[in-house]
Amino acid sequence: MFAIQLAKQRGARVTAVTGPAGRQRATQMGADSVVDYTQQHISQLPQRFDAIIDLSDKLVFKAAKALLKPRATFVSMLPSPLGLVGSFFHNLFSAKKRRILILKPTAAGLNTLARLTQNGLQIPVEKVYDLANVRQAYQETSQGKVKGKAVVVVD
Repeated sequence: MFAIQLAKQRGARVTAVTGPAGRQRATQMGADSVVDYTQQHISQLPQRFDAIIDLSDKLVFKAAKALLKPRATFVSMLPSPLGLVGSFFHNLFSAKKRRILILKPTAAGLNTLARLTQNGLQIPVEKVYDLANVRQAYQETSQGKVKGKAVVVVD
């Protein structure tokens, strides 16, 4: 949901792809249009995009290329040795770029996130756990049972 809000802040027109449960939240976060992947496969969309950010890691680059405008970028969250090498060589010869987003939590990054929330970035908190239930928090989030963010409170 950060990506939708950040893109909208920068003036982008955003199409979100989500299941039925995420449709309302994507609209609330600012998506201009929402595609329910249980009703329509993304490959059937008639429009072409300047950028595709695949946060689910379910769209392979080969399929994404057909959805990209001639000079566009595909961003994946799944780093792999083959993907890193493949994107390097692909980007040398193609106007359609493939990027792999690798995030590392840092103090500076968290400070930027805090500043963005002060400027209106919404962080939907789905579930709050106390420290005694950190194992449950890990299990539920890693199994995809929590949509949105989970917070562990340390007292």
